[in-house]
Amino acid sequence: MSGPAQDFLTQLVVGERGVVSGITGEHGALSRLSALGFSIGTEVQMLRNASHGPMIVLVRNTRVALAREVAAGILLEGACHGMP
Repeated sequence: MSGPAQDFLTQLVVGERGVVSGITGEHGALSRLSALGFSIGTEVQMLRNASHGPMIVLVRNTRVALAREVAAGILLEGACHGMP
């Protein structure tokens, strides 16, 4: 039996949402993400995910710009693909 589908934050397109289910990375990046409001169970929404430059996401009613390398360590479950 498989669990819920999981994606990385970098896989979302503009308007899609997901719930943080895990965060990996270096200690400094983890501390920064925690201070910005990223924690297990928090909903995030993709606002900008161009093929270059930082990604912009909405977390806890705040817009946050993230480097792709940092965003690649954020695992989501319950990602809503399609219409926002």
